[in-house]
Amino acid sequence: LEGEVISVIRELRGKPISANLPIYVRFSPKFSAHLRESEVELIS
Repeated sequence: LEGEVISVIRELRGKPISANLPIYVRFSPKFSAHLRESEVELIS
């Protein structure tokens, strides 16, 4: 699937966190997911 990275979660309410699934990706207007860095691949 191809999608767009919407955000990378690094902090919550101003405090640093270590999220398990930090990358928020939207694949279509109705489908999005939180993924690990190892599950994302850059395409150009």
